[in-house]
Amino acid sequence: MAALLPALALTFILTGCLTDNATRSDPVERSLVVMGDLQIGNANWQPIPQANPSGTNIPQLRQNVADIAALPSKPDHTFILGDLVVGELEDQGRALEVQLNAWMTLFRGFHGGAAINLVPLPGNHEMDYSDKAVDDEAPYPYSYSVWNSWIASNRLFPFEANGPRPGGANPDQLVEDESRYTHSFNWGAVHIVIINTDTLSTATNPATGLPYSGWIPIHWLAADLAAAQADPAISAILLMGHRPIEVPDFVPPPAYGHTILNLNQHQLAGDLAALLQRTPKVKAYFCSHVHAFNAARLVAAPRIWQIVSGNGGAPLEKEWAPKLGTTFGFAEIRLHSSGRLSVANYGRDPPSGTQPFYEATPVPPAPAAQREVIELD
Repeated sequence: MAALLPALALTFILTGCLTDNATRSDPVERSLVVMGDLQIGNANWQPIPQANPSGTNIPQLRQNVADIAALPSKPDHTFILGDLVVGELEDQGRALEVQLNAWMTLFRGFHGGAAINLVPLPGNHEMDYSDKAVDDEAPYPYSYSVWNSWIASNRLFPFEANGPRPGGANPDQLVEDESRYTHSFNWGAVHIVIINTDTLSTATNPATGLPYSGWIPIHWLAADLAAAQADPAISAILLMGHRPIEVPDFVPPPAYGHTILNLNQHQLAGDLAALLQRTPKVKAYFCSHVHAFNAARLVAAPRIWQIVSGNGGAPLEKEWAPKLGTTFGFAEIRLHSSGRLSVANYGRDPPSGTQPFYEATPVPPAPAAQREVIELD
């Protein structure tokens, strides 16, 4: 636990944050953990599928589990924001099933893993398949049955399935039952909205003939947010998904493929940003997909924080160059006794020299340290 206490030399308090003394006078009552992007990439995984059938970054996942278990207060839930495994094969979901089962065996086998209340969200590596013929990816119908079975067999969905389903007018053009993919729940006075950012829809990209990747059920989200905004028992709204609404400024163009869909035909990312901006209780959107940690207000919705926590174990973005250096790790959402919300970024240095980022030798990952705290004002 001592390794996780804030180190003054490493901790940066961003503009708008309270002082350390004020923070101590307003203790953390509850917390959630978010982290995403743990898969090591197909090129790194192909030579070692027998040694690592999950395709995840085993040393970093093991240390993340140890660090989460050592936090001063146990998080109510730990959300994995997608891309747990390599996936993306067009094989009727057979490889995805093997990889997810291997991932769960690892997680539960790590010291402290069994005590963590795990809630995985699917990312594009779980929901999509890669079509090399058109150089694109698309949501894969077989992924739903594999993901549903895996979630059910491991009891990983502790919430009401209140999300959208196809039928009736179906304005979000849904194909599958999305009630456990995009859904919402109340965390005390905080309303949490989970978004499947690779929803299978009937809309197809005319350039490829494939269903669009990055699709979201914007009509259901608008209705859910309106209800939460009108509820006097709700003081704040947080959203979580895999793909960002906007890419961080260090990610090179083009944006499509890096974000929620935002093409001329379907301006879903722009529509979501506008929706969040005009919903006063919304504080932040948490996501991953970009292999980095980044906290910034949205350009299209400057009142809203976008917290990218995609440095769980995937190869870190080459263009990412934070002041203290790149890190692997996770973020902790903190609900304080006063009702304010803050986010702590925990990180550890990646391996140096020629050591592969997904191996534990010769130098194993160190415990994470708190690097910065963001106030969700």
